[in-house]
Amino acid sequence: MKKTCYVLLFVLAAVMGVCFAVLCLTDYLHLYPFGSAPFYVYVLMRGLEFLLPALLFLAQALWLRKAVKREGGQG
Repeated sequence: MKKTCYVLLFVLAAVMGVCFAVLCLTDYLHLYPFGSAPFYVYVLMRGLEFLLPALLFLAQALWLRKAVKREGGQG
């Protein structure tokens, strides 16, 4: 069970990282040329929206993986 959880958390972190990249590209192509804010504001907003939770998922996945290995691979 724990192994499934940390694999799922790794996948969620990767998906959120890809979403960050795709939405930053979308912001650059559609919003930035016409927006009044600098582009780094869009990147910061997307970073808070996607990268911060992805880092939390990644940290939890690494912690769970370490716990599973400590238990001898059971789970």
